[in-house]
Amino acid sequence: MLEDLKEYIDEKYDMEFIDDSEIAVEEMIKQGNECLENNDYEDSWDSIKESQAKLGKYIGKNMKVKYAVNGMWNQGFIIFDKDYKFIDFIATI
Repeated sequence: MLEDLKEYIDEKYDMEFIDDSEIAVEEMIKQGNECLENNDYEDSWDSIKESQAKLGKYIGKNMKVKYAVNGMWNQGFIIFDKDYKFIDFIATI
């Protein structure tokens, strides 16, 4: 299942996951809010807020997030369900 998701994002976006971690959408939003509250990554606040808004539509839907990259200029969140079915891509760069 995870292998199918990896293959899909490689084929569709030419990207790969940065590591094996996966996190619930709600936890990702919480971490983003903590960055804003702690003044972390101040130069990225607009991007964080934009990502938070896009992730918000998945709250309560049992979705998870993995971060994927392709070099420096193509990065983002891959949203997927409990069966590792691709749901959405949210670009962060």
